[in-house]
Amino acid sequence: MVNAELIAIPFMPQAQKKPRPDAAIPAPAVLSPSETARYTSDFLECLRKIASRQGHGVMAHLLELAQYEAHSLAAANARTPDSPGAGRSAPPVPVPAPAEP
Repeated sequence: MVNAELIAIPFMPQAQKKPRPDAAIPAPAVLSPSETARYTSDFLECLRKIASRQGHGVMAHLLELAQYEAHSLAAANARTPDSPGAGRSAPPVPVPAPAEP
């Protein structure tokens, strides 16, 4: 269980924190909906494997369902000709394998 009192304690005193100018923060990459869905699918696959290895069957199954949805969105967005990045060649997203017991 997480101790809320410990989380509320700042890790570094405010006086030690250095202000960061806005120019130093890089702009986020602009990804197409298809690329975002592929990335999400890959990330969910990693999480599903972790959950499965730890014996969290229900969580692994739910992550697998989310991975399937992300895969479906990636495929649907890749077929939409007017979506940003639709014409780019990208590796195919594999269909998720059934969860490991």
